This record gives sequence, structure tokens and C-alpha cells, in this order.
Amino acid sequence: MTNDEEQAVHRSGGGQAGSNSHEPLHSADTDANLIGFARLALFISSDKEHSSSLYRGYERLAARNLLYLQSELRELEKRFNDLDREDGRLGMDGFRCAINWPYCQDDIGNRMQEHFRKRKEQIFELRNKIKEYR
Repeated sequence: MTNDEEQAVHRSGGGQAGSNSHEPLHSADTDANLIGFARLALFISSDKEHSSSLYRGYERLAARNLLYLQSELRELEKRFNDLDREDGRLGMDGFRCAINWPYCQDDIGNRMQEHFRKRKEQIFELRNKIKEYR
């Protein structure tokens, strides 16, 4: 740290601490003893113009993560399409389940209950994945 930077660190103010509202959180005496990340954090937080920000954005990793999430969402989309086609093969019960959840929760037979259970699991998986993606 340059001399100017050290002086900026020492000039940075603080809030109130403890039960004594007149006691500063830090002072030039205690700031001089800070080292490592503690001193660097103090310096960065004292820079009101944010000209010394050193944070990485991890754009490449963020982009990769979005691509993975898109791939997972695409797979979920395929599974929903399969369930939708199966709705059509199940006749009137399938149609009712596709548009009326309470109907599917009634005693409608083992085949429909299994179909509804799969759809419900996928819906919850989709909700979580979409939250993660956004």
C-alpha cells in the first residue's frame, strides 16, 4: 500500500459500537495494527469512488453455469413434453389431469396416480431450477 493509501485507510470513519454510542468501531490507532484482508477491506470500504475495487466478476464461470442450467432446463422440457403426450394417450382422465389438479388428487386409479406423481415431481423440480436460473 502506498503512503497515500495508508492515509486514506486511517482517515476512513466508522459507525457506533457496543453500548457506548460514542465509541468508534475503529480508530487510527487500531487501524494501524490491521494486516492482510482486514487492512485491505478497510481500504476498499474507505474508497468512496470505488476506484480500487478488486473484485472478480467470474463472468466465464457464470456463463458456464447458465449453459449448464439451460441444458438441465431443456431436459426438463423434454420430460414435460413426454408427459403431455402421455396425457393424450390416457384419454379423458389424462385430459382432466392436464387441466385440473384437484381431479388428479382424487382416487383415479393406479396408472393415473403414477402419472400425476411424476408430473408433480417434475413441476417442483422445474420451479427450483427456474429459480436457480433466474
